[in-house]
Amino acid sequence: MPNIRWKSVGRVLLAAAFAYIGAYLVGPDHVIKSYTQWGYPPWAHFVAGAAFLSTAILLPFHRTRWVGAAVACCVLAAADASCWLHGDYAHAIQGPPIIALIAWLVLDRSPPRLCENSNEARSVSARPPAARYPI
Repeated sequence: MPNIRWKSVGRVLLAAAFAYIGAYLVGPDHVIKSYTQWGYPPWAHFVAGAAFLSTAILLPFHRTRWVGAAVACCVLAAADASCWLHGDYAHAIQGPPIIALIAWLVLDRSPPRLCENSNEARSVSARPPAARYPI
């Protein structure tokens, strides 16, 4: 059975969900109508859609994962606050679990392994300095 990294699969699926949401925010009329109804400028859905699409691009890759997670959490927190302020409680409760899922998928750093075998680590450090750096 292949060694599947389930957190990597989760990151890719989450990125696909953000890509879908980002594309969804750019197009439909009812999204534009809800933004203007809540008092946002007519172009605000483009900014939110671009943030979601940038999250979808940044989240799957190791080097940009933290930036993608930060963008996603900021956008979701702002959307959640907007829902709470406008009394849309059914959508407001969706934000915190998604932010927790992002944190679980991104904050998986474990201490790096310097040596595979602990005996190897002891034998390297037990050598005298001259033996480690021959002239």
